[in-house]
This record gives sequence, C-alpha cells and structure tokens, in this order.
Amino acid sequence: MVNRIKESMKVRLRLLEQALKIDLVYLIKGNFWLSAGRAIGIGSGILLTYAFANLLPAEKFGAYKYVLSIYTIISSFSLLGIGAVVINSAARGQDGILRPAIKKSLLWSIPGSLAALAIGAYYLIQGNFTLGISLFVVAVTNPLLNSLGNYKPFLQGKKDFRTAAIFGIPRTMIPVLSIIICLLFTESVVIIVSVYFLTNTLSTIFIYWLISRKYKIGEAPETDIRPSMSFARHSSLLGFISSVPSQIDQLLLWHFATPAQLALYAFAVAPVREMRNLAENLFPLITPKFAVRSYEEVKSNLPLRIKQLFLTITPLTAIYILLAPFIFKIFFPQYMEAVLFSQIFALSLLFQPRNLFEALLIAHERVKERYIATGISHAVRIALFVALIPTYSIIGAIASNLIADLLNFLILGRLITRGRGAVRTDQS
Repeated sequence: MVNRIKESMKVRLRLLEQALKIDLVYLIKGNFWLSAGRAIGIGSGILLTYAFANLLPAEKFGAYKYVLSIYTIISSFSLLGIGAVVINSAARGQDGILRPAIKKSLLWSIPGSLAALAIGAYYLIQGNFTLGISLFVVAVTNPLLNSLGNYKPFLQGKKDFRTAAIFGIPRTMIPVLSIIICLLFTESVVIIVSVYFLTNTLSTIFIYWLISRKYKIGEAPETDIRPSMSFARHSSLLGFISSVPSQIDQLLLWHFATPAQLALYAFAVAPVREMRNLAENLFPLITPKFAVRSYEEVKSNLPLRIKQLFLTITPLTAIYILLAPFIFKIFFPQYMEAVLFSQIFALSLLFQPRNLFEALLIAHERVKERYIATGISHAVRIALFVALIPTYSIIGAIASNLIADLLNFLILGRLITRGRGAVRTDQS
C-alpha cells in the first residue's frame, strides 16, 4: 500500500515536472536542505537582532555595524570571486580545486588586512580606541575567515546541500550564542566585535576540517587553478564593485546622520535582507545546473523561470508589508520608527529574479555582461547615495537602493535577451 502511494506520487510529480519544465525532485530535495540551513540562519539572525535591540544601546549598535561595513569592504580584497571558480570546477568533478583556491585567497587577503591595520591605526591616533582595536581584530581574522570559507562554494558545486545544512548548524549557532552571552555581560563594542570575528573564524576552521575529511581533500590531486585565475580576478573585481556600494550607505549614514540613525536603518532593512537571502536559495541550486548546460539552452528557458519566480515573490512581499508593524511591535518595539522604511525597502524583493540572470552569467563566465550590469547600476547607486543621504538620511538610502536594484534587473535582462552564443571568457 505504501509502495503504491509512493509510486503514485512519483508519477504525479513527473507529470508536474513536464508541465512546469522543472526538475522538481532535484529542486525539492536541494531546496529542502538549503531552506533548512537558511531557516536556522534566519532564526539565529532574528534571535541575535532581538538581543541587540534589547541589550545594546542604538549608538553602540551603530558602531558595531560600522565596523562590519568596513570589514565587508576589506574582505572584498580577498579574491572572493574564486568561489565562482570553485563552484564550476566542483560541479565538473574537480575536487582538487579547493586547496589551491584557499591558498590563492589567503595570499590575496593580506592587502585587505594591511588596509584594516592602517584604518585602525588612524582611529587610534584620533583617540577612538573602540574603532581602532576593533579593526585590528578584523585585520587578524580576515585571511582565515575568507580563504577557508571557500568550502561553501565547494559544497554548492558538489550539490551536497545536506552536508552544507548540517555542518552549517554549528557554523551559525556558535557565533550567535557566543555574542548573545557576551551581550548579557557587556556593552563594549570591542569585546562584541572580538567575539563575533573570533568565533566565526574558529567555527569556519572547524567546518573546513570536517569537509576536508569527508571529501579527502588532502588526497585529491590538486587542480591547476592558473587557467581560471583570469575569471577569478574578474569575479573578484565585480565583487568589489558590488560590496563597496552595498556598504557606502551605512558609512554615509554614520558620518552625515548619527549612530542611532544607522542603527534604525539597520533594523529597517534586516528582515527584508533575510527574506532576500531565503530567495537566494535558488542560486546555489541552479548555478551547477547552468554550468553543465549550454548558454542558449538555459537562456531559452529563463523567461518562464523569471515569471514563475516573480509570481512566487509578489504575494510574499505583500504579506511582509502587511505584517511588518506586528513583527516590529513583537520583536523590535524600540525601533517602531523603522516600520515604514522597512515596508518601502521590501519592494526590493520584487527584483530578486535577477539572481537567475546572475547565475547564468557566472556559470558560463560571461565577464563582459557582468561588468556592464554591475558597473552601471552601482555607479548610479553610489551617485544617489552621495546625493540623497546627506539631505534625506534613511529614506534617501532606501530610495537609492530601490532605483539601483531596478536598473540592475533591467540591464541584466536586456544583456541576456540580446546576447548570443556561449563563449566563455578567455582563461589564458
């Protein structure tokens, strides 16, 4: 009886796959583990945000976010684009790519750490010991945190979402619980930043050790990474172009508004960004699939996929806008002023289907198109930040992000629609 039910369900699932033209078995299985991992991440994020809202003054939380913004920019020097090479290589069965990728990333992390030391020294000279010492911690932990973090794209390329979700539990929970315990005893930004980076670094080392044992990374013949370095450098530069604008809004709010305003902005965008992260579960699922199919084949199916994703995201966006006042009243009552800002920022969820465009370009190493889309949209983003934030503060930052996200979506769609062929970038 049970077997007949299973067979019936399989038949119906295959019929639905034919109708929707989607590999539902792969999607459901992979998305289950990705969603499980993301659910843990979201739950931990909510718990941590709740702790910050209730245990740390807004001014000190603003300083904490300011340090994280600088770290995000600093870490973009760490050849983060090599993750795309790891995904594509692992998807093709080249497990030996991980160790040389880590070595390259570690080497490229040194300039970022030196920059963090220089900025930290500047703040110490200015008498700001909080930011100075915090940035010294960033400089020390940056190389290991970014280079060993390449185990994540490796698991994506291997389509091993189950392992990623299971091992992701300690990777997520150890830092979160450590920070919450820290918040119960101190409001020192230096101590909180130190706990954040040290626990993240140690948990990353631990997970990498587990992954290397599971896949016997040390025994795998190393894949020659030199032919892929051109694409890795281009992807890293694109990541740098993306990461700087994503943090400039917070840096400008710190300088032109107040730390409390930066904290208000951080709470306004936090729930929406968690929802965006959940929507981005598709990215690790589809990139390995796109990498082993022709460019034209994937491109021909994109309009249908975009419509399907848009029809899914639109009602979720509407639901969040309606529930936002209740969410803030329950979890962040001190930041009720952020509700309207969060509702407006939620409109950015409607542009998430652009992740499908990005996945196609990354899987087939289409560097030129990525430069055009990223360069134009982020140049506009920065210009709007500079023009609007000093006068309009938080609403200026949100409006700038919405306009730039829409522009990025339109440019990517246009480039892929008009693009031809499946020519990869020169890797020589």
